[in-house]
Amino acid sequence: MKKTLFMIVAAAFTMAFAACGNKSEAPAEAAGSTEVVAEEAEAEQPMALGDIVAKAKAEGANWSVDEWKDIIRKGLVAYKPMAVAVDELMKKVGTSEAEGIDFDVEGNKIEEQYPGYEKLIRELGEAASQTANGKTVMDDQEWIDKTMAELGVPKN
Repeated sequence: MKKTLFMIVAAAFTMAFAACGNKSEAPAEAAGSTEVVAEEAEAEQPMALGDIVAKAKAEGANWSVDEWKDIIRKGLVAYKPMAVAVDELMKKVGTSEAEGIDFDVEGNKIEEQYPGYEKLIRELGEAASQTANGKTVMDDQEWIDKTMAELGVPKN
């Protein structure tokens, strides 16, 4: 249960470390639909979360706000499968579906499937917070919430 709770906290960190890029902002606004943006995000070829964090640490000091938004968006796209898996597991807590589920085992399976993701998403947020432009992105909670909704990343 301890690991499951840790995963919930890690997923909550997603909100704190999440922001979207400016890649398709205008078309999404014109369409007026978050579904369009979510479909585009799924169509993107996601970078590995470790590669995203490494790039942010190496190059982030020179990035604009829009560049930080883009890399954090990519981080969210990479992190989304884990966040969805944790969300689906947590929806079962306290329901009739919870009967017979060992949440420790299920949480460990998710952790094995996405090794180190909790640490990596925290590192991405920390890297952003160490720069002025990255901190601007991290402090924009309204934008973070909107982006998570557009990408379909659950808020745990």
